[in-house]
Amino acid sequence: MKIDKDTIKYIANLSMIEILEEEEEKYSKDLEQILTYCEIIDNLDTSKALEFVNPINNSNKFRKDEVKENLDRDLLISNAAETEDGMFKVPKVL
Repeated sequence: MKIDKDTIKYIANLSMIEILEEEEEKYSKDLEQILTYCEIIDNLDTSKALEFVNPINNSNKFRKDEVKENLDRDLLISNAAETEDGMFKVPKVL
């Protein structure tokens, strides 16, 4: 894939980096090599590749979603230093 200097300038602008004119040619060649390598990898035949197997058999351990009895609100509020309308009252924080 051919990368011209205008594309390099466009990418530099998007990245908000400053590139000197002397560097444009170098970056153009470097980016062409990277994209050529990516095309090679993209065209590899992976149909016969083995599936990756993780030797550590970790899986998500989710708990069952069970309905449980709620805590007694009056009992919880009874321990509060100060309450208002059945809720904890705390100092204003700025």
